[in-house]
Amino acid sequence: MKANIEEVKQTIRGVLLELMEEDAVAKISDSDFFAEEMGIGSMTIVQIFVTCQEKYNVDLSNEMQLTEPMSIQTLAETVVNKTEQ
Repeated sequence: MKANIEEVKQTIRGVLLELMEEDAVAKISDSDFFAEEMGIGSMTIVQIFVTCQEKYNVDLSNEMQLTEPMSIQTLAETVVNKTEQ
């Protein structure tokens, strides 16, 4: 099943909405890095990855490098690419 990039972005934003204030999520751009620019902690980042893995049936264990910058855009692109394999 190929995922649509906009749908994946909405999934990620949905997780963020569960864990952050709506105003804060509304100010986030797709290119903002989770930890570096959004100030999101590692537990939240892991929750985003797990949600994407479960919803889109992909393995992101090799991509989950908490020391590497990751944004909504880059994670969404990764998920879409994984669903095409």
